[in-house]
Amino acid sequence: PLALTSGRDLLVRARTGSGKTLAYSIPVIQKILAKKSLLEERGEDSGDDDDEEDAAGSDGATVKGVILVPTRELCTQVAKVIDDLTYYCADQVKVVVLSSSSTNKKGGNHVSALQQEALLRDQPDIVVATPAGLVTHVRSGKLNLKKSVETLVVDEADLIMSFGYANDVTEIMKSLPKT
Repeated sequence: PLALTSGRDLLVRARTGSGKTLAYSIPVIQKILAKKSLLEERGEDSGDDDDEEDAAGSDGATVKGVILVPTRELCTQVAKVIDDLTYYCADQVKVVVLSSSSTNKKGGNHVSALQQEALLRDQPDIVVATPAGLVTHVRSGKLNLKKSVETLVVDEADLIMSFGYANDVTEIMKSLPKT
């Protein structure tokens, strides 16, 4: 409930299988849907395409939520949970998986950096990524998080740090909007 209503930073700890992925995914999705609904009521475009660069999706201006996880396998698991949660609103919430050697959710096939760039052009609302996978696209300029990210989730933060991603996480934090 705090994640849905408070708007505060949260640190959550629980056992495996207790629903942590749901606990952060539902608020991220709810926030995106609520904002899109509000913009729709006002008659505004929720696609964030105020200028040509945004319309092309080349700067990633539509990314509202970033979920960092330590492994590509966990990227796939989290994306599946989000896909399941957005079954009835899949046209409203787009998710993309980025990792240094990402797997495609559909067939488990390897997704190259060029394919990931193409997925980013589809203007996803949520990016599920390993720190290395995300920082690659931030460095290349294909993903600009400064304009739009409203929610950052660091899942399994202890593992992310123990896997040596500290520098990547620092770089990602610098690329996020100031709070």
